[in-house]
Amino acid sequence: MTSCQSKPPSSWNLLGDESKINYVSIKNNNLLENNIFEILEGSVNLDGSAEFLINLNSVNTNNDIRDERLRNILFKTETYPIAKVTSLINLSDYENLSVGSSIIKNFNFKITFHGLTGSFEAEMEIFRLGMNKVLVKNIEPVIVDGGDYGLHTEFKQLQQLAGLDSIVPVVPVTVSLLFER
Repeated sequence: MTSCQSKPPSSWNLLGDESKINYVSIKNNNLLENNIFEILEGSVNLDGSAEFLINLNSVNTNNDIRDERLRNILFKTETYPIAKVTSLINLSDYENLSVGSSIIKNFNFKITFHGLTGSFEAEMEIFRLGMNKVLVKNIEPVIVDGGDYGLHTEFKQLQQLAGLDSIVPVVPVTVSLLFER
């Protein structure tokens, strides 16, 4: 047991049960609903390569019928069960952060969804909660446009099934990711 404690720290692993990815859907021009993905996995390796997987089947809108429609029509989880987020992070920027402090940095990352990859940038705040624990949160929501992933038809289909005047295909996304090594 003591030999394990003397090993150098390894990669940072996402604590999925304590992390959140939320997005807000907008329908009928003024009705906003908060939604969440409940199953997340990910890590940041020692070389700085980061990969996070969002289980699209774990979408939770607090409406079972809506969840099923999102899985089947929009996300098409039988074919695309996972959305993948990748980035390259310079870990040396964070290793010297003292416990209780934070730093704000811009991150470039890619989201692969429906077989297509989009590039994004976000200002993130990294909080050092302990020697081996950090919290990463975006300062402002990341705006994801479903049209960039070719989902116009799917949004129209959802709109018709729900009897809505509109569903905005653009969603703001917020993240709160807790990592431990």
